[in-house]
Amino acid sequence: MLIILDFHNLVKHDLKFFMEVRIGEVDLKIPLYDFKHIAREIEGLKDNKELFEEKSTDEIISFFHALGCFLKKKSFRKRIRHILSKMYEKSEKLIDAEIDELISFFDIKNLKELIRAELGYENILDKFVPVNKHVLVKRKPRGVIFHSLAGNTYITGPLSLMLGFLTKNTCLIKVSHEDPWFLNEFIKCFDQIDPDFKKFVSIIYYRGSDYEILENVVKNVDAIVHWGGPESEKSIRKAGAEWNIPVISHGPRFGIEYIEFCHLTQDEIKNLCKKIVDDITLWEGEACFSPKFIFVDHIDEEIIETFKNALQEQSKKIPLLKSPQKTVRYVELSQELIIEEYLNRGKVLLSDKSDWIIYYTDFKNLNLRILNDVRERTVYLVKATKKEFIEFLKNSKDLKQFYQTLGYNGKDLNFIEEVAKAGIFHICEPGFMGVKIGGSSHDGIYNLAELTIPVSIQKVEEV
Repeated sequence: MLIILDFHNLVKHDLKFFMEVRIGEVDLKIPLYDFKHIAREIEGLKDNKELFEEKSTDEIISFFHALGCFLKKKSFRKRIRHILSKMYEKSEKLIDAEIDELISFFDIKNLKELIRAELGYENILDKFVPVNKHVLVKRKPRGVIFHSLAGNTYITGPLSLMLGFLTKNTCLIKVSHEDPWFLNEFIKCFDQIDPDFKKFVSIIYYRGSDYEILENVVKNVDAIVHWGGPESEKSIRKAGAEWNIPVISHGPRFGIEYIEFCHLTQDEIKNLCKKIVDDITLWEGEACFSPKFIFVDHIDEEIIETFKNALQEQSKKIPLLKSPQKTVRYVELSQELIIEEYLNRGKVLLSDKSDWIIYYTDFKNLNLRILNDVRERTVYLVKATKKEFIEFLKNSKDLKQFYQTLGYNGKDLNFIEEVAKAGIFHICEPGFMGVKIGGSSHDGIYNLAELTIPVSIQKVEEV
């Protein structure tokens, strides 16, 4: 399958150069932009800033809600599901689950809660609102936001765009060569809802190694939202510092879980194992919240068997589509864990169909070297006390910058305080690690607050 990409732009360009990439079973030709083309897009976005500011917050919320409804349509889903399945070598049922996660962000109630939690008032982007007896505040957009996307999950683009639009910023978005297709398809949907919103976004691509283009882009925008690895973050922060442009960065992260199995009934354990497997299944371990290790206060053969049953049930419900690359990863990780078992550091249980792995060990034998290899449906269990788990968080200094979400089924507030001190930004129930309700911390950041500037009117009554 060959797809020649024609990105949504404000200006018609005569692009002569393309980069050819293969993602899964799909060949793509990605247009390459030089700064001459990008500068025209930035000018167009600057020209449309005031037009966007005239839209009310309610209009923008309604627009995203309508988009969410459109994404549910069978005709749209069928085509999108088929291509994404080929591209990312995932089952169509898993693609459906991932798109459903995207749709959940566009719920009206969730969007309103997001704005209220991060900005204080639902209409603070529309007018001055009293924040106390003497001060009125209005939040104004920064202007043109440059979004530099990662390629680990294809919904990052729509979500980054949502944050830009909710704050009435126009958006210049550089896609990743690992994920250049879905955002463009998402923006095409605007025609079905309100084509006017297409005036406020433009998609581009240039090679990430081209620092000269990056520098020219940065000095012509008002803020940057970065998603990606340490190298791209370093380049963007350097350019941002040189030109005094604020950078909001969401670098590489991972999730982790601490589970209290003691004192649970068998039915409760069964339900909990299913939820943990749901967390592991979504995005196949590639998302910033995906749990790498499952720390547990207790482990026995019955719990291992319950995880095994949960994984087998998940394989029936949402099959793992095995590609050559995934098969190689499965074999390599299996071999490494078999060696760990041989050295009496843990025990490994492998699926007959090579679609899941269970490995369990104790705290002193935890092997951090395989952190990046824990993907797809690998349940890596570590028996540890709460004290040992907190020690792990505090003492793993090389990992601290990558912590994000903790799945926790207990109610120990002192424990939650300690994990927060140790660097965890978001704590939620197992089974909901991929679900963000408005007001939840994102890598320790409130994006809407960062993407806006408060303007205040102060009135002091004379005594």
